[in-house]
Amino acid sequence: MSKKSKKSEQEEVEQEFHGQEEVPQQELQMSGETYIELKVSLLNMAKDLLQQNAAMKWEIEKKYPKEITCDEVVDEAHKLLNFVLG
Repeated sequence: MSKKSKKSEQEEVEQEFHGQEEVPQQELQMSGETYIELKVSLLNMAKDLLQQNAAMKWEIEKKYPKEITCDEVVDEAHKLLNFVLG
């Protein structure tokens, strides 16, 4: 795919999601691989943030932090996704 078509695809996606907090499932499927890559990177970012917060809790309070669950990672990633697209 050429740079020009990638740029126009990105502009279309930005126009679709501009100003929306909740993104309908149907629109999510139309955006393709770029959207999946975004979700994966946000999952990694959410996991890293939660791990850093747990490490800081140990450093500051010297208490063992609770375990990080998959649900917490997904919830944090969803918050980040709403921020990015909203």
